[in-house]
Amino acid sequence: MTKLIRRALAGAAAASAVLIAPLAAVPAADAATDGWAPLSAGHNVGIYDWTNSESNKRYGDLYYNEGSAVHATCWTRGETINNLGNVWYHIDAAIYFRDGLRHHEDVDGWVYGAYVDNNQTFHDGLAECTA
Repeated sequence: MTKLIRRALAGAAAASAVLIAPLAAVPAADAATDGWAPLSAGHNVGIYDWTNSESNKRYGDLYYNEGSAVHATCWTRGETINNLGNVWYHIDAAIYFRDGLRHHEDVDGWVYGAYVDNNQTFHDGLAECTA
């Protein structure tokens, strides 16, 4: 289901890019602009100030077995952890569950893509961060 939603979003982004391209610079037509990425890699995920695990954690960890997800806005290169690549997602929101309640928080930070979803959001066409 998640892949289906991502493909639909990617298709919508591509269609929008074609219509808007004459008016403004946009990411490549086949790139998704952003999207929700459920924690599906079997790892808990820290939210950091920057793209390495030595930087400060901004929030508590997200737990993969609780149905957590992050809203990725773009990706960039950073620290490689356990030879799983150097892709980090910038996020602006997270969903997590505590005490049986679903929480949605606006956050600003970086998460390691391999620990979120094995870099699937990156491979699905998330735009590279430009600033």
